[in-house]
Amino acid sequence: MDETQIYALVLGGLFASLVVARLLSWLYQDFLRYKTWLLRLLVYPYLMRRHRLAGPWTRAQVIGYLLYLIANIFSASFRVSSITAAESRTGILSLVNVVPLFFGLHLGFLADLLGISLRTYHWIHSAAASMSMALATTHVILHAVIHGSVSLRARTQLYGVIVCLFLICLLFLLLNATKAATSLLVLFAARIKIVRRPSYELFLRSHQIIAALYAITIWRHVGSRSRSRISLLCIQIIPGVFLSTVLLETAAIIIRNFALRQPYARALIYKKGKAVSLSLSVPRPWNIRAGQYINLWIPGVSFRSFVTLQSHPFTIASWTSGKAMSLDFLIEPRAGFTKLLAQVAERSERPYIAFFSGPHGTPVPVGSFGSVMMVASGFGIAAQLPYLKELIEGYNRCEVRTRRIHLIWQLREQGEETYAEDLVDKALQDDTLDNGYILRVSIFTENRPHDLVPLTKGTHGRLIFYSGTVDLDKMLSADLRGEYVNFHEDGFSHIDGRESGSLVVTVAANVALRDCLREAVLRQSTAYPSTRLFELEYQPLEIERTVWERIRDLLSGSVR
Repeated sequence: MDETQIYALVLGGLFASLVVARLLSWLYQDFLRYKTWLLRLLVYPYLMRRHRLAGPWTRAQVIGYLLYLIANIFSASFRVSSITAAESRTGILSLVNVVPLFFGLHLGFLADLLGISLRTYHWIHSAAASMSMALATTHVILHAVIHGSVSLRARTQLYGVIVCLFLICLLFLLLNATKAATSLLVLFAARIKIVRRPSYELFLRSHQIIAALYAITIWRHVGSRSRSRISLLCIQIIPGVFLSTVLLETAAIIIRNFALRQPYARALIYKKGKAVSLSLSVPRPWNIRAGQYINLWIPGVSFRSFVTLQSHPFTIASWTSGKAMSLDFLIEPRAGFTKLLAQVAERSERPYIAFFSGPHGTPVPVGSFGSVMMVASGFGIAAQLPYLKELIEGYNRCEVRTRRIHLIWQLREQGEETYAEDLVDKALQDDTLDNGYILRVSIFTENRPHDLVPLTKGTHGRLIFYSGTVDLDKMLSADLRGEYVNFHEDGFSHIDGRESGSLVVTVAANVALRDCLREAVLRQSTAYPSTRLFELEYQPLEIERTVWERIRDLLSGSVR
């Protein structure tokens, strides 16, 4: 290749890149134009509602599953001349679908690398695992049809059967994935006391151990005897990519956790009402964004935590505009690691050596919306507080577009708000720019007597306590019409929602509130198409009521 050809290729490449960039810009503008329509049509509506064994599935999720299924069926059957070729094709496709499952050790780190939410990566992870299991099972069945049976004496066939069994176990242990697969195991395991207590940590470690054994079994099943270049390439890619991401994540953990001035992080644990409050002092200052979380390991809380590397993800409940040297957390004591933290908090308040990875998570750009409606139930308030502080400080510095904030907090018992009351009060106190107030807080309590009138507290009546359950349709409609807006010394300033900017709704609540809010946003999106809904990374778990509590509710007439 001479100089003129090189010059022509470079010049042509530059011209082609400009054309491609322009086309991508046009496509992005068209996507933004139809984005709200796509959200109303595909993302917000449920095609299958939430069920105990499966769901909920949106239309977009079902379409994604179907396209993924069709692509694999087409790849497995296109131009297949015999059953033997179909057997080989399904085995290769099963191995190809396995490769994304071994991209790294922690899904949160991989989601950050790809720039997607952890919930989205969980969906991709579970879909790949389900498809690989289906293809591997088909591969074994076709082999049995061709040869009449599967001989466990043959080493390759034995490892092939073990691969299928390991895939089934992995799918059962895949948390927050396919509920149809996990429900039977979870229901059975929940009745065993020794399994129920450390359920999260036990299932997570079991999943990782079985995944390691599965990788070894794949290598023994395929090995160097495989004639398929794709199979050999997959076996080489899996350890290469896995080791690369693990080394990258390990380097990030070392940088975050060790410094010359302070060799490691320290965690101060103490009780705060019914919650556990944890303050983490980090060795290096770093920028945090609202909505992020870390994986925390405190080896000193128990011998089991030290031996098993017992870690747990926690949402950061604090936020600062600069680099932070301390992080605050609001933790709900349940089982496993959080129960140990509650026991430690009751014994003494002393700092513990801690190690963490993160921060992880994809923040929601709430500051780009004119109005923000935050919905939380119980400990879901911990996920909303950083956004609340970020918005108020950004408003005071004229760095965000937000001019209205409405925080709705649903509680079960009266007085339950004590563990976050000071943080909400602090947000109300900070919201004082130019004698104007953009924040309004509504707290609903289910067991508060219904004959009590709404109780108004706080500066200029911006904190109101209600009885019963929140009417999300009414609240959302009022916020969209601009009924709850800036409060100045001369009264409320009413601005219609279509003129004051688009509305974003963030939710960290139980499944009932999330489903009701999704339906309310879908109904209102026709009149207010710019309304957006975001479910935050952290969602509070449901607390199952006992049989005696249900009988008591039936006798008292308060059936919920």
